[in-house]
This record gives sequence, structure tokens and C-alpha cells, in this order.
Amino acid sequence: MRAQGNIPKWVAVAISMGTLAVVRTGWAFLRAKKKAQRAERRFRRQLVSGGMDEETARRLSERYIETLRLRKLVKQAIRGQSPLARH
Repeated sequence: MRAQGNIPKWVAVAISMGTLAVVRTGWAFLRAKKKAQRAERRFRRQLVSGGMDEETARRLSERYIETLRLRKLVKQAIRGQSPLARH
């Protein structure tokens, strides 16, 4: 009888912990994505300053940032593929 009275409490704890995990993971992902965007800009500038034409540098740097697209990462994880695999 007592265990049945605790079920709503356990459900509430599970939901709050799950929500907290999602928020923390999302925040960490956003920070990583922002760092990657900054790195992409630095990478592109270095390519151009090294003599590469701007269009090629842009395409190469876009490929670099593409590895942190959430939808792509999730799809590849579901398929069991590497995030760096070319499609």
C-alpha cells in the first residue's frame, strides 16, 4: 500500500531529472556549437591568408562546421554512422 503512494513522487522525480539532463545536454551542445562557429571563422581566415581563394575556403570551412549539426548527428547516430562520413 505504501509503495503505491510513492509512485507519483517517483514519477515527478524521474521527470524532473530527465528534464534537467536534457537542459544540461542542450546547453553543452550550444556552447560547443558556438566554439565551432568561432573556429570555423578563424579556419576560413587562415585559409584565405594562406593563399586559398575565398569560395574554396568557404566551402571547406562549411564542411568543417557541418559536423556539429544536431539533426545530422542524431540521424547518423541512429544509423550507426560516423559523423565525419561523407554522404
